[in-house]
Amino acid sequence: MISILEDEEGDVFTYTVKPGDSLGKIAVENKTNTRTIKKLNGLEGDTIYVGQKLKLPASR
Repeated sequence: MISILEDEEGDVFTYTVKPGDSLGKIAVENKTNTRTIKKLNGLEGDTIYVGQKLKLPASR
């Protein structure tokens, strides 16, 4: 399920990490970049986990 919500960063949706995902892959598939994903989610490194919920910018 994907939910779109508004926060201080603008429109975002929640993405659940799947096996084989990486920040780079998620960024490319969602037309964003790893820096934006890290900022939205308070991540310092590149490590993500299956089942983790990430906020991603919604396409306009």
